Amino acid sequence: MAPKENVDESAIQLFSTVPDGSPDPSCKDLNDPARGYPLRRFWFRTFVLILGPVIIFIYFLMAWLFFFKDTDTVKYRSRDGTWVYYSWFVVGVFGLNISRYGLVGVEAAMLQVPFWAPKSAMRLLMHSGSTWAGPGGWMKCIQRAVSMEKNLAGRLWYLLAVLSLVPLVAFPISGLSMELADGYIESSAPPMVVGREWSNFHRREPYQTQKRGGTVWKTASAVIPGIGIAYTPPQVDREKFEFLTTLPNSLSSNPGIPELFLGPQAATPIGGKAWGLRLQYNCSMVQSASEFTILSQKSPALKSNASGMVDGAIRYKTLATPSGATITFFNSSQSIGGDNLWAYTEMGVSHDFVSSTYDGSEPSFESGKPEILEYALWQVRRPCSYDGDDRITFNYTLNPTVTGMGSPIIRTPSGKFERNASFFDWSNDTYTNVKDFVSFVAYDHFNENITLAPPIGVQCRRISDLGTAKLDSRTSTFSEFEKSPSPVWSAAEYEAKQPRFGATAISILLGRYTEIFESTNSPLPYILSNSACYDRFVQPQVLLQSVLQAHAVDGLQLMYDGATGVNGGYLNTNLTSSRRGKVLEPGVVPPVVSTILLGIWAIGCIVLGVMYGFGRRWSDTLDGYSLFRFGVDFGEELRDKNVLSSTQGLEKSNQLWSLPGMIGDSRMQFDIGHISLVGKKQVVNPNKLYT
Repeated sequence: MAPKENVDESAIQLFSTVPDGSPDPSCKDLNDPARGYPLRRFWFRTFVLILGPVIIFIYFLMAWLFFFKDTDTVKYRSRDGTWVYYSWFVVGVFGLNISRYGLVGVEAAMLQVPFWAPKSAMRLLMHSGSTWAGPGGWMKCIQRAVSMEKNLAGRLWYLLAVLSLVPLVAFPISGLSMELADGYIESSAPPMVVGREWSNFHRREPYQTQKRGGTVWKTASAVIPGIGIAYTPPQVDREKFEFLTTLPNSLSSNPGIPELFLGPQAATPIGGKAWGLRLQYNCSMVQSASEFTILSQKSPALKSNASGMVDGAIRYKTLATPSGATITFFNSSQSIGGDNLWAYTEMGVSHDFVSSTYDGSEPSFESGKPEILEYALWQVRRPCSYDGDDRITFNYTLNPTVTGMGSPIIRTPSGKFERNASFFDWSNDTYTNVKDFVSFVAYDHFNENITLAPPIGVQCRRISDLGTAKLDSRTSTFSEFEKSPSPVWSAAEYEAKQPRFGATAISILLGRYTEIFESTNSPLPYILSNSACYDRFVQPQVLLQSVLQAHAVDGLQLMYDGATGVNGGYLNTNLTSSRRGKVLEPGVVPPVVSTILLGIWAIGCIVLGVMYGFGRRWSDTLDGYSLFRFGVDFGEELRDKNVLSSTQGLEKSNQLWSLPGMIGDSRMQFDIGHISLVGKKQVVNPNKLYT
C-alpha cells in the first residue's frame, strides 16, 4: 500500500499561528522591496534521464548481438562472457535508480503543464514521495480501483507509473535472457589436430580403410574424433539435422546427409584454411523396381569384372555393364548354415568401384552427376533348430518392399522350392554365371518349412571432392572450397592409392548379411539348441541405416583412419585454435522480449526528457519544502474549518479536492510572480521572475 499523506496537528497549529489580518503572502510588502528570482534549468538530472536508459539499452543490445545472439552447438565466442553476465546485474541495480532519479525531475516540470497537471491538491499529494515509482503506490491505486472509491491518481501519475514499471519488469526478465555456459573462446595459438593431409593421403597400407572400416561398421558407431565438427555450407540450417546438434557429430543417423566438409579435428574448435574431404550422400528406401537404374541393366551383355573373398571364402562376383556400371552378386553363405535366416543380394554401382581413386576422373559437385549405389535384398526364413523354434514369435512384417523385382527362388505347385530359372535367364555365360549363389535350393533340407520374404531395397547417391576450404569456428561452416590436385602417391613406397568415398562402404557391405543387425544395434539372435535364431527379417529401415553407417565409416576412415581422439596429432600452424571458457548463450526468455521492454523505457525517457526536462521550473523536484510552501499559501482557506483529519488519512479530507492541483503563477498580473497551486490557465512564464 502507498504511504498515506497526513497533515498532523502540529501543521494545523502552524497554520493557525498566522494572526487574523496578517498580509497575504502573495501581496507585496511596501516596506521591503520585492525580490524575484528566475526559474531554473536542471541540466544534470535531465541528461541522466535521457542518456542513462539509452546507454543501458545499447549495452544490452550490444551484449545480445555480440555475445549471445546466436544459438550454436559449439558455443564458440570471440570474447569471454563472464564480465558481461555479472556486470549486467550491477547495471540493473543502478538502472532502476537512474530511472527514478530522472523521472522525479521531469515530473516537477510536467506539473506545470495544464494537460498533465493534477486537477486538485488531493491528486497532487499522490505525487509526494514518488508513489508512482514503486509497488506501494501501485497497490494503493489498484486497491482504490477495485473498491470503486474515488481515484486519487491523475494521468501524469499513471504515465510515470507505467514508465517505472517497464524497467522493473525488464531488468529481471533480461537476467533470464542470458546464461553462462561452458564454451570456447577464440585463440590465436595453432592447434594440435588429427586428420589426413594432401601430402600423406595415400600413405597407408593396402586395404587399410576396408579392414578397419569393416570392424568399426559392426560397432554401429561413426563419431568424428576430437571435438567432432562436420562443417556445412553457410546456407545449411544445422538445426534441421539431429546429428549436427550435438558434439561430437556422428554421421550415420540421418538418411539425407547435407553437403559436409571433413577437415582437421582438434580438442577445441579451430578456424582457418584447411585441407579435407568434401562429401554428400543421400540414401532412401526403394519401393518399385523401376527406381533401379543399374540393376535393371542385367543382360547377356554383362562382362566379368572381378570376384572376391570375404572372411576367406569366395562370396561375391562383380560383372560390368556396357555403360561402365557394375553389378555385384552375393549371398549370406554358400550353404544354408545353422542360422534361421539366409539372403541373396544384388548391388549395382554406377562406376567401377574397385579401381576408383581421386585421380581427376571423379565427378565434381558442379557436374550434378553423383555416383549411385543400388542394393536389393531377398531373404528366406527356415526353422532354427532341429526340434523347432516354436518358442520364438517371428515377425514377418516388411514395409516398404520393392514391387516388380521377381525372386531368385520360387515355390512350385507341388510345394517344392527351387531356383527361378527365368530370374537368371540372362546369365548363361560361364564367366557371368551367378546361378550358383542359389544352387543350394536343391538340398533336401532347404525344402523344409521355409518362408520367402519379398525384396527390399535401398538407393544412394553420393559425391565427393578433395580440396581446401575456409573453416568458420563460430558457425561450424565452411566456404571458399577449392578442389586440389590428386594427392601425391609414390609407387616406389609401401603405400596404396586410396579409393574414392563410397568404395570402402561397398567393400564393407559385400558378402555380409546378419552383420547388418550388428551395425545398427538391432536385437541380437536367440540361442536355441545349437543355432542362432533371429525373430525378424532385416527391416527396410534397418538396411537403410546400415548402408548409411557404411558410408559414414568410409568418410571417417579416409580422413581420420578411424581415430577417436587427438592422440598422435600434429601442430597445424595454418589454423587458429580456441580455449575453454565461459560464454553467454540465450536463456529461457528470448532476448528480444527484454530488448523491446528496455527500448520502450529508453524511448519514453527520451521523449519526456526532451519535451519537458530542459524547460525552466521552480524546483528540481516536488520536494517536501515545495509542498510546505503550497500549504502555507492556503492557510486562510483551511484555518478553523477542521477539514484536515489527523486520523482518517488525506483521502478523507474532502477539502483537498476543492483546492487546485497545478503548479503555476498565482500572480500573473504582477511583474514578479509567485509559484503556488493555481488553476489551469495560470501557467508559469519562463521569462518572468518569481518569489
